[in-house]
Amino acid sequence: MKIDRYQSKSFEQGNLPDGVDIVILYGPNAGRVSEMSTLFKSKLTDEQDPFSYVPITGEELSDDKARLTDEFASGSLMGGQRLIHIRGGKDTTIASALKQTIDNVQGSNNVILIEAGSLTPRSALRKMGEKEARIAIAPYYDDTPQSMRQFIQAAVADAQKSIDSDAVQALVEYLGTERAVVAQSIEKLITYIGEAPSITLDDVKACEISQSRQTIQELVHAVVDGRLGEIDQRLEFLLSENTPMIVVLRSIQNYFFRLRQAHAHIHDGKSMQQAMDSLQPKVFFKEVDNFKRHLRQWPTGRIDKAFELLTKTEILTKSSDYPDQIITHRHLAQISAQ
Repeated sequence: MKIDRYQSKSFEQGNLPDGVDIVILYGPNAGRVSEMSTLFKSKLTDEQDPFSYVPITGEELSDDKARLTDEFASGSLMGGQRLIHIRGGKDTTIASALKQTIDNVQGSNNVILIEAGSLTPRSALRKMGEKEARIAIAPYYDDTPQSMRQFIQAAVADAQKSIDSDAVQALVEYLGTERAVVAQSIEKLITYIGEAPSITLDDVKACEISQSRQTIQELVHAVVDGRLGEIDQRLEFLLSENTPMIVVLRSIQNYFFRLRQAHAHIHDGKSMQQAMDSLQPKVFFKEVDNFKRHLRQWPTGRIDKAFELLTKTEILTKSSDYPDQIITHRHLAQISAQ
């Protein structure tokens, strides 16, 4: 069942339609997909409770497709609802495991939450999600500058602050439309202004927001290009700026999502340039040559492996006792070297 505009308000608040026990969130906007996933996790389970929260990577599902059926049919040892959370992996693998689960488990107190990347209209997982009444599927496309301005103003208002229009425009120009990055920068600005009632353009400049964003972009390219020494340098700077590692991971995921989406357009018969022109937002003209090179260097299979490692990295940063920066550095080096 595709979530339509009449259902979207309730769904965006983390409420499932009647009869739905499977949720698929997909699209190129990794920040929005992650935001909605976090909302559903907070509504449906305790992520720290291993009896009620079951994360499964795409790689694990590929090795054992029956696991999804087994987990979905099982009750929690402590009673109550369980959330089975799938991230990463090929949509065909997930679709196959999901069909097996639907065929074998007619009703369950549990919920399956799937975070997918960009799914083409021909995707088996997307077709299943739009057809099955038990599944709620929702797409999340990239924000426009206008929607990002609205997001910034709402986020600042939630903190009982206001923001000048030229400061909003500067944030959009500096940061683009990746919500995870923008949200982190707004938090930094609110901390910076302290008791002041409003964020000004001077505040944005003083916080060197553009420098942090530029460093994240340089780190993304260092990972994709395999420049291990530069990964160390960029991570060290971002840590000195107290940039959360989740923001770094989201930015890298988003870039790989865009590469994966471009490959899907090429698979559908478009030229490389036409595929790039089909992306929203379009590739920045200064980055066109880099993006073309990355498309050649990263076939879909290699991108899928990167997604698997990024998923593992995020799970470990939330569950391991090791420092986030050590986990992130190790796995980014693995992605870069694969």
